[in-house]
Amino acid sequence: MDTSSIFAIYTLTGNERMLQHLIQTILPDIDAASMFIPQKVVYKRVQGKRRKEVRDLFSSYLFLRCSDPEQIFFELKSVPKLSNLLHDGDYNFVPLNEQEKNFMDMLCSLSLKELRQDKDKPARLILPASLVSIMKRKDLQPGDISIARGNPDEALKVISGPLLKLAPYVTRIDYNNRKAILDVDVFGVHNIHVGIRMQSDTRSGN
Repeated sequence: MDTSSIFAIYTLTGNERMLQHLIQTILPDIDAASMFIPQKVVYKRVQGKRRKEVRDLFSSYLFLRCSDPEQIFFELKSVPKLSNLLHDGDYNFVPLNEQEKNFMDMLCSLSLKELRQDKDKPARLILPASLVSIMKRKDLQPGDISIARGNPDEALKVISGPLLKLAPYVTRIDYNNRKAILDVDVFGVHNIHVGIRMQSDTRSGN
């Protein structure tokens, strides 16, 4: 059983990787694999075609998994340099509660793991886009994972990807921007966006 804690470290958007490098410089005993920035695959339309991009799942956050969070917290707070990268306020270091940690562990388990050899870069955990297809409800088979649509006769079937597990959290599908919006309260962050890809996109080559 994993007894470690996960801390969300809040910084200004764009400073996540700089902060990670500084933490490793200050605390070289921290394993690079214990720090991670969850990312996601999205498909952005560019000049009429959809282009695959990788973006941060939680902008402004770096995550640290550790078994002795209080010690690390006090060590980091004692370094004046760190205050330049931390966002103003009292919630720079947010310990995830059990429910939040379980959700983060699930995201990690659904992500593709890419541990970097370069110590200047954190471990990459990339949540792939889910492949989905609009279907008639009557054509759904027992055991199919589906998401309701505005049309009561249709449903969005999840063919593969993280939404096979995350479908219960979906509140809305943004078809134009190929995103599923999840209603999840994780350390104050709501409405997490994850990527989808329509099966029709693969047929058309977009």
